[in-house]
Amino acid sequence: MNKDIPTDLLPSEYELTSSSSAALTLLLMEATLLFLIGYCCYCCFDNE
Repeated sequence: MNKDIPTDLLPSEYELTSSSSAALTLLLMEATLLFLIGYCCYCCFDNE
């Protein structure tokens, strides 16, 4: 019934996929945060 979970995948494979997906999301958030901080610092130093 749930279309999000592929039925042909093994539970261990699905677990691995979801954990790597979560890690990728976390990495993307971290990169975005670093980019925003760096951009703010660049703007502040650029104004001086």
